[in-house]
Amino acid sequence: MDDGIIALMIPIFALAIPIVVVLTNHQRKMAEIIHQTHANNNVQPVAELEAIRMELQNMRMQMNQHTIALDDLRTQQQQLPPSMPQTVQERLGAG
Repeated sequence: MDDGIIALMIPIFALAIPIVVVLTNHQRKMAEIIHQTHANNNVQPVAELEAIRMELQNMRMQMNQHTIALDDLRTQQQQLPPSMPQTVQERLGAG
């Protein structure tokens, strides 16, 4: 090799080493950020799903209460004889 080319390559390699180090550090930090973001995104849906389940359970309980109330109202409107159970609870044996 020519001495001029070797003399030119030495400073290029000397400058390339810090550039490679900076790029490697940057890539590592970006990978950490991406992994943290994915970890946080995985936690969020679990909490959101749990909130939806609780809301669904509350809605089911309300629907059951409304159904019982409507049935009780219908029973009262039908004017059943006193010997027959008047409410859902009485008909189910809970009363």
